Amino acid sequence: MLNAEELSEAFRTFEWPKVDPDIADDEEYAKTVINKYDKENKSGLNFVEFCVFSEELWEISDKLQEAKCGMGFNKAMEVWDGFFKWLDRDNDGYLVMEDMIYGVSKMMYKDCNVNEVEKVFSEYGGTEKKINYDSFVLAIANGILDKSLGDPNFTDSLIN
Repeated sequence: MLNAEELSEAFRTFEWPKVDPDIADDEEYAKTVINKYDKENKSGLNFVEFCVFSEELWEISDKLQEAKCGMGFNKAMEVWDGFFKWLDRDNDGYLVMEDMIYGVSKMMYKDCNVNEVEKVFSEYGGTEKKINYDSFVLAIANGILDKSLGDPNFTDSLIN
C-alpha cells in the first residue's frame, strides 16, 4: 500500500506533474489522488491502483509537454513575425535582398553573409526575388540563415 505521505514524497522527488496545480501542498494533492484511485477505501493505493494512476500520469505529462511545445512554437512564431516586420522596411509584406542584408547586418553588428542571403532569395524568392512571410519562416526553419544568425560571438559583439 502506498499512503499519502509516501505518494507526496514521490511527487516531490520525481517532480511529477499535477492535474490540479492549484493544490500546492504535495500531501494534500496526494490525498486527492488516493481518493480518486482508491477503489476499496483503504486510504492508500495498492499496486493495481497505482498502475492505473501511473498510466494517467503519463497522459497528463504528455499533455503538459504538448502544451509547452505549443507555447514554445507560438512564442517562436511571435519572434519571427516581429523580425519579419522589422526587416520589411517598406511594409509591403515582402522582403527583398537589401532588406535582409541591411537588417541582419544591423542586428548582428557585423556584415551578414551575402552569399547566404543570395541563396535564400534564389531558393525562396521566386522569379521576383521577393520573400513573403511564409517563405521567410520556411527558410528560417530550414536553417538557411544559420551562418548570419548563428554567430557564437554575438554577445561579445554587443559588449565591444
